[in-house]
Parts: sequence; structure tokens; C-alpha cells
Amino acid sequence: MLSQLLMMGYVSIKPAQDLDYKSVLIKIARGLHFKHCQQIIPDNYDMVAYFVFSDFERHVDYIQRSNVSGQMGDFFAYKGTRIKDEPKCGIWYLYFYRSVLATVCFIKPKES
Repeated sequence: MLSQLLMMGYVSIKPAQDLDYKSVLIKIARGLHFKHCQQIIPDNYDMVAYFVFSDFERHVDYIQRSNVSGQMGDFFAYKGTRIKDEPKCGIWYLYFYRSVLATVCFIKPKES
């Protein structure tokens, strides 16, 4: 049935234009942080997520010092760590399809 609809043009498949990739990256990293550090990142923490397109050298030292790593098949790998004195703070590097690198950081909010 689905193949007939596709052939007739009633259903079109295209990527979502409004995909909030930062939220997806943060959810993945929050899950990894909980799994490996047994800490839930509070919603009021600063959470920064971005893809690394250049300046890879700046990240190499952090990646090498990360003490947690894992891999799922050949499509996803990660490295990360928590901050020693702030167990709910950390940095996670997410590597997709051996070619796309993303970084997610959790930072304790500044006290007012």
C-alpha cells in the first residue's frame, strides 16, 4: 500500500526543515552523562551543542583526555567526561558515521 502511494505521488519523503538538531544532540549527551556518571543534568544548567566543522586541533587534547568512550556499530561513537569537582558538568564528543563531529557541554549556571 505504501509503495503504491509513493509511486502515485501522494506521499513525499523529505528531511525535516525545522529539525532542532541541538536538542537532539543534548538529549543524546544527557543520556550518556547519566549512563556513565549517574548524574542527571538539571534543566537550568547551560547546555551548548554544536557541530565541529573546522578547528579540530582545538578539540584534540580534550578528546584525548576524555575517560569515557563507547561505540555503536559503525555509525556512532562517543567520548566524554565529567568535571572532577562538578559531577553534573561535562563535555561529550559525538561522532556520527565516521565523519560528523558534534560537541555538547554542560555548564553549571552562574549564581546571581
